[in-house]
Amino acid sequence: MRYLYFQKNRYFFKRKLPFTADNIVISLQTDSLSVAKTLLAMITPKIHKLFIYLKGNPMYSENVKKLIETYIKEAIVEYSELENARHTAFNFMDEEGKKFGGHSEKAIDRALEYIIEILQRPEDDTELHSFAQSILERSNIKSSDLTNLTEQERKDFIFEIIKAEFNVLNYDKERNQKRLNEYQNFNVTPSLSSIVTPPQDTLRQVPEKNYFAKTAKKCLEEFVTLKTLKNKEFFRNQRDIEIFLELTDKEYLIEITHDDLNTFLEDFRYLPPKEKEYIALYKKIPLKIIAARSKEEHFRTLSPKSFSMKLSNINAFLDYAISSELLDINRLKTKVKLTKPNPAHDKQNDIRKEYTNEQLEKLFNESSAYTKDFEKNLSTRPSRIWIPLILLYHGFRINEIAQIRLDQITERQNIPIFKISSEYADQKLKNNSSERKVPIHPKLIEYGFLKFVENQRQKKYERLFQDLYHTKRKGYGQAFSKFFNKKPFKQEWLSAETLEKMEAEVIMLDLHSFRHNFSSSLKGKVEDSVLDECMGHESPKGYKYGKISLETLLEGISKCSYNLNISELENKLKNHYFKF
Repeated sequence: MRYLYFQKNRYFFKRKLPFTADNIVISLQTDSLSVAKTLLAMITPKIHKLFIYLKGNPMYSENVKKLIETYIKEAIVEYSELENARHTAFNFMDEEGKKFGGHSEKAIDRALEYIIEILQRPEDDTELHSFAQSILERSNIKSSDLTNLTEQERKDFIFEIIKAEFNVLNYDKERNQKRLNEYQNFNVTPSLSSIVTPPQDTLRQVPEKNYFAKTAKKCLEEFVTLKTLKNKEFFRNQRDIEIFLELTDKEYLIEITHDDLNTFLEDFRYLPPKEKEYIALYKKIPLKIIAARSKEEHFRTLSPKSFSMKLSNINAFLDYAISSELLDINRLKTKVKLTKPNPAHDKQNDIRKEYTNEQLEKLFNESSAYTKDFEKNLSTRPSRIWIPLILLYHGFRINEIAQIRLDQITERQNIPIFKISSEYADQKLKNNSSERKVPIHPKLIEYGFLKFVENQRQKKYERLFQDLYHTKRKGYGQAFSKFFNKKPFKQEWLSAETLEKMEAEVIMLDLHSFRHNFSSSLKGKVEDSVLDECMGHESPKGYKYGKISLETLLEGISKCSYNLNISELENKLKNHYFKF
């Protein structure tokens, strides 16, 4: 954070004096980042006014420093008063009549449990609002500060102030434990080294490697920018690192200790996957509270494979921080065994499955998309008809086909092709090998796909699937994924047993499963180089295959076939596109 400087387990206020070359450095007398931020927020308005005054009324640097020291002392006193008010608020008497002060461990644990419970209440809960009001009354926040907030901002503010109370109480608890440990480890007899070694300055010179040059968040921004240049889908890994930074809760990476990492790993192991029944928790409850609830209520947690993969993403970030001279050592490697991904092993243990013929027949014959909503979908939401068929016969990644433009469906050497590319600003591909030209499967042409393309051109559309919306992070594919992965839709064509296995993460069936179907349908029928070219793969050694002719690719992709009884759908498509 700007103007905060951490050295020798203490936070300092550091700022350059206006119109001078002098810097002032003053101890904030705390090792807590949250307390340091609070004190900084309390003194900033006064310092701002002081610096405005100095423009026309110069003062000696030493006098300015003494004045700011006074501001800090006043802020510490005011913070102490707020702390005392907080402790008073949490005083209580147990069933045996024993009194506990609000600063005691038992009182703090009781308060933390209450906050965890109350944060799960609805937004309009009376007790939740009353608790937030009680925090405001003993804070330095004025009611007038809230008058300009919108209704939604007020609701968000209520949850934020309660979450802040939770974090401060956790700090109180950690500080109390630290004081107890210091007392228990106190040695009355001074060591020889403490007598012989002269005391060092509290604030030493900045080391050659300035680990405080950039915050952890700034380091993450640069890491993501660098990785995204090489892999446009890297943003999927970014959330893993954001979780790491939230759970460790340090402004600078160099501040993360071994104990912090132990606590992080303990919490991280208990976090549930961010999906289905747990999404609501992630929207309004801090990660530490989610982990605490998970320990008590036995939430479903990440699979070992997912857990290891996420730690690998965090590990890569910490290695980058070392190379950027923002971290001295990657302590995560000393805590867990991080192994490099083994593609062969991953493939054996991959829980993602291809669809069975029975499941595909139910999708195309019985789901609402292809029955009662068929005509409406062809007219207004053609993606719901064509994308599953295209994925089945081409094995594309969802975003590759969801984002394709009409001018990227063309002919080369009299062969209709898909041009998979990222030439437009709203398009992105996984890697360089993803860029390719693929002949359109004859089966799609038989169903009337080229007629559909021509219809879209006549409507003056730019994209093939104009019904899909774009998101900055996930492109056009997310819009279709949301429809396809809805539980009510999958219940129409997947059995209850299959859905239960998916819930338990025993198997995974999604849009990427079509890619497995496509690959399996061509195994043993075509050369690996042809299959990889169609799917946008690199060779096993990491290089792109040499150019393969379109005739060879067409011959290969035409061998993709399935023993499916979907004649009703085939007839409906042909009647629709070839009726004239």
